[in-house]
Amino acid sequence: MLIQKINNINAMSDRIELYNMDYYSFIDSNSGFDNHRLLFIDPPYYKNGKELYVHYFEKNEHVKLAIKLNKMRKSHKWILTYDNCLEIQEIYKFSKRKEGGLNYSIAGNKLKKELIFFSDIMKIKSGKFGHIQFN
Repeated sequence: MLIQKINNINAMSDRIELYNMDYYSFIDSNSGFDNHRLLFIDPPYYKNGKELYVHYFEKNEHVKLAIKLNKMRKSHKWILTYDNCLEIQEIYKFSKRKEGGLNYSIAGNKLKKELIFFSDIMKIKSGKFGHIQFN
């Protein structure tokens, strides 16, 4: 199953671009990116960020990102993942969201609940593994 996932990603590798930079600078420098692209954002966890990451966010950075994405919610395709906590639910109350589970083998095969937020122009369909459609 993992090999098949890797092969699927490899088949689309010419259509995938990865960046490792500050989200604010990235969004500003790519604000004109065409509507055929999807922006996936995976910020540091809110609750345990200090324990898990070298570069974590303070609350004001989480809010700053939310403000930026709120301004882009009707014009750009984006998906954002976060730890499931009340603070994040409140900060992103403007956005559509789903709850998903991720298996973390490092944490002893625990199923961890995460929130997945979507811009307004994304369509979300339910299914065994979920389904995301963008126009």
